[in-house]
Amino acid sequence: MAEAVVSIVVARLTDLLIQEPVALHGLLKDKIQQVITKLQLMKTFLRDADSRITEHKVRTLVADIRALAYDAEHVVESFIVKPSSSARNRRKQAIKIKDIQSKMSLLSDRIGDNNIKSTSEIQNHQFHCLKHLDS
Repeated sequence: MAEAVVSIVVARLTDLLIQEPVALHGLLKDKIQQVITKLQLMKTFLRDADSRITEHKVRTLVADIRALAYDAEHVVESFIVKPSSSARNRRKQAIKIKDIQSKMSLLSDRIGDNNIKSTSEIQNHQFHCLKHLDS
């Protein structure tokens, strides 16, 4: 479930970057791209997390990732509704993006603390198990 939400948000943010190049420009555009990249990376861990959703800590983590994805989408959309015409507004936008990035770092730490594997790690493990069986 959370994997689908993050996929939708990533697609939406990517579309906004393409459709709103004037409102989302320069350093702001780069920061938003970093948020998109980090969300895509987090998405690779959600399949394992969803399979362990009965664990309270994991369930809370998944909910927090989903909420963060929605927050990121809301923040970026607010930049379009109220473009940064002044240095003060640009600073506020930078602070909002920095806050999203800080939350992402904390969630990434929690992913590691809960020993949640990325899709590629799971596939590599399965591949190595299959190779071992063939030997």
